[in-house]
Amino acid sequence: MSVEEALCTPQAKAAGGTSGAVAVDMESAAIGEGAVLARRRFAVIRVILDAVGDRLPETSQLIDSTGRIGPAGLAPLLCRPAQWVPLLLAARRFRRARLVLNRCASILAAEGLD
Repeated sequence: MSVEEALCTPQAKAAGGTSGAVAVDMESAAIGEGAVLARRRFAVIRVILDAVGDRLPETSQLIDSTGRIGPAGLAPLLCRPAQWVPLLLAARRFRRARLVLNRCASILAAEGLD
C-alpha cells in the first residue's frame, strides 16, 4: 500500500492493515511511475523498519518537505523524552537496514542494474 504520510501510531498502522496490505510504502509507486515514463527498468527492494505495534517518533516538524532534517524541529523532539526510545529504536533499525540494502545494491549493480 502506498501512502503520502507516515503512519506513526499503532492505530494508524492497524487501519492501513484493513486494506489487506502487509506493508506501507511512501516512495516506490512514485519511483516506479517515473521509471515507466522514462522507459527504464527498475527494481524496488524495501526493508521494514517498524512493526504494526511500534510507535514512530513524531517527525512531522523534524523533516522538511525535501526529506531533510530541519533543525527547527529538533528542539521540540529532544524536549519530549517519550520520543527518545522510538527515535533510538528507529535509528538502530535504520543502520541495520542500510547494511542489507547496500548488499542488495551491490548484487544488482553486478547484474547490470543501477
